[in-house]
Amino acid sequence: MENNTLQEAKKIIDDGIKKGVRCPCCNQLCKLYHTALRANNAILLIAIYKLQISSGREWVHILNELNPNNGDYAKLRHWGLLKPRGDAPEKDVKSSGYWSITEKGKKFVLGQILVPSYVYLFNNKKYGESETMTDIKSSLGKKFSWRELMGGYLSEFKAQTETLPRPVSQFGFYQLDENHFIATGRNNKKYNVAFTVIGIGKKWTCECEAYRFSLKKTCKHIQQIQKYLKEKGVAEELKAQTNLI
Repeated sequence: MENNTLQEAKKIIDDGIKKGVRCPCCNQLCKLYHTALRANNAILLIAIYKLQISSGREWVHILNELNPNNGDYAKLRHWGLLKPRGDAPEKDVKSSGYWSITEKGKKFVLGQILVPSYVYLFNNKKYGESETMTDIKSSLGKKFSWRELMGGYLSEFKAQTETLPRPVSQFGFYQLDENHFIATGRNNKKYNVAFTVIGIGKKWTCECEAYRFSLKKTCKHIQQIQKYLKEKGVAEELKAQTNLI
């Protein structure tokens, strides 16, 4: 008899949870809430991506390092964009406070995939998602520029259309877009190298340890790419002058 009563209660909740229904056992209001992927979380996801790229770390302590206004970012895991470190991934009370962007999250930040516009949640658990989809630009809205937020970390994974110079020593690289390169080091290990334009200069970053421990914030990967860009600029200028003759 008791099992039948629980099954009936479950059916009442299942049938009415979308609009809202009182649990016949405890009188708790049971209702699915749709949570949208809003601009503040899209901005934070971009910040996490950039921090992990620049530091070379897999895990980021979001509260200490990015100082968000609230803990709403934890809901990004319901889209599969962010994952917590620890043994209790379903709890918003984070045991370690460290989070990492997922591969799906990286593709979303880079504008390569769409995700549901919102998810249905009850008691911090996902019960469904919308049929409508959104991308990173739509999630940011009209007030924020995706390209400006990404800066030198923007990568649309364009096909390489030119032959790059041979690698110097054991170092080589290839170009993803105007501001973003992938450098290869010993054992074919890969590092993201990027720059942002500040005034008339450029601020360079690299994932390698040499850069992170360098007081001058440079490394062989950055120096090689800077040399290539300089030589490329000279070659283009000479070509332009030749065409004028």
